[in-house]
Amino acid sequence: MGRFNINIPHRFSAHTYKLPTFCDHCGSLMLGLMNQGLQCSCCKLNVHKKCQTNVANNCGVDAKQMAAALAQVGLKGDRTSVKKKAGAAA
Repeated sequence: MGRFNINIPHRFSAHTYKLPTFCDHCGSLMLGLMNQGLQCSCCKLNVHKKCQTNVANNCGVDAKQMAAALAQVGLKGDRTSVKKKAGAAA
């Protein structure tokens, strides 16, 4: 079986922030007076230009809610196999 995969790319564009803003990927403050970082036009994710390539293609997906839903059905985000309970016959 293949990996569970969501491939919805972000639509980043340069953005100037009026208030101090932190990168949603690395957590560091975005510095500068203009065009401090990039913001997704769909989900409003804020990232440094250098962090853009490390951000997962999961635009619009609430990662915490997705993890909770996968846990309910016994799946992990990195696998599509169902967890076997201890003592269950194989």
